[in-house]
Amino acid sequence: LPLDRLTHPLPVFERDTECALCKAFSFYLEKDLAGDNSKLSVRQAIDGVCEKWMVEYPDHCKYLVETYSLKMRMAIAKGINFDSLCSEVKACPLEENKKDELNVKVIRKVGESPFCDLCKDAMNEVEKVLSDPATKQKLKDTLDQVCNYLPKSFQDDCVTFVNQNIDALIDILEQELQPDQICPALKLCGSQKMIGVPPRVKDVECDVCKEVVSSFRTKLQDPASKEIIQTFLEEGCLRLPSSVASECKKFVDDNIDTVIKIIVEELDPQKVCTILKICPGL
Repeated sequence: LPLDRLTHPLPVFERDTECALCKAFSFYLEKDLAGDNSKLSVRQAIDGVCEKWMVEYPDHCKYLVETYSLKMRMAIAKGINFDSLCSEVKACPLEENKKDELNVKVIRKVGESPFCDLCKDAMNEVEKVLSDPATKQKLKDTLDQVCNYLPKSFQDDCVTFVNQNIDALIDILEQELQPDQICPALKLCGSQKMIGVPPRVKDVECDVCKEVVSSFRTKLQDPASKEIIQTFLEEGCLRLPSSVASECKKFVDDNIDTVIKIIVEELDPQKVCTILKICPGL
């Protein structure tokens, strides 16, 4: 056996339970990553722990990977400490002195299907993700890259537009992800009246605005962007009670293309730039 495994054997944990094995898994995962928490490294490390460190528990380890792999990747991406990883993914009870911020109570209104509630809860969590400063920075970086593809005469104006209007664009994305819009469009809830977007006034050329929004729509349809949006949605599912989290993830997997299509259709350049008061009204 490798020296490290003799030095830190599995019996250091209390007993052979799901929680104890998860803690062992987390310990070896942190050791293998050695501070490299990139998306690819985390995925590869998770896939390799069972064979490298936990050969004594092949079935249990496989179960951990199949059950908690996605949740672990999400938690690590959020910067969760490895000591708290198993509590975060709910393989272990949460610490008594730690408030369970992910416990979302789902209440179904009379006459609504459970899938309607599930959809609304997922969309509400995605709105929270969009309001995260880290998400805002990722969107800004993506838009800055879009500016580089424009003609040079537009690039400076494009960057200025992004810097001045990133908050407004996120507002629009949040509005387009309103549960009362997305869920009826997916035919999971009854029809609701569309919600308008509050106007935001910025002094930027109309043609630059439309060019940026048009390029952003194209970017949203890239496979890489689809994966990012799907990850946000799945992260929203993980915030729901475990009893509905798996159904939520299946809903996301089955409907991600439709959700993106709705967002792209609503992000019409003329409409967005008019809402921003950058272009004249129709």
